[in-house]
Amino acid sequence: LIINSGDSENTTVFLKKLYQGTNKDFTSITELLFSQSITAVGQNTLLTITQKIHQDSPNNYKNNYILANLQALKGHYQQAFILMKPIIKKFPNWFLATRFYVELLLNTQKTKQAAAFLLKKHRKRPNDNDISYLYTKTLIEQKKYKSAKRLLYRLQKTKRYQQEAQLELAIIAQQEKNYKKAQKLLLELTAS
Repeated sequence: LIINSGDSENTTVFLKKLYQGTNKDFTSITELLFSQSITAVGQNTLLTITQKIHQDSPNNYKNNYILANLQALKGHYQQAFILMKPIIKKFPNWFLATRFYVELLLNTQKTKQAAAFLLKKHRKRPNDNDISYLYTKTLIEQKKYKSAKRLLYRLQKTKRYQQEAQLELAIIAQQEKNYKKAQKLLLELTAS
């Protein structure tokens, strides 16, 4: 209710108190706060609030994650990188942070760096479907279709990534000018 009131002063106080809590699984609450806050108080106000919190508590990872997202929305990718690097080190298994960091790399044309970052994660956790899927995106971006297809065929068998993998396979087929296969994959996808 505090966030939805649009009162930036009370929202700042509320967020500071919430961040001081000991909730270890803050991923979902951080995402919820981000979406709720940006809707209620607006992007610029939320940016101001998170910047104030960052000044008071520069190692507040929950706040820094939101601040990095806001910086990226404004096109300030370098500031977003600076905020995200310690988060990635401290929370290497936080998937949303990993995904956002990779998106930053891809949005700034650092595909090889994104691929190298994800390759390390993929080698440590080869059965992590979330990391595998992100990694395939970088492989496709680099036109390494054979490697991407190998992972996508595996992901296609999972419930969570079945449709995404099918779509990526169709895109690869189209890139390889195999239009019949691309069409078949897309038709199968729309039928499911």
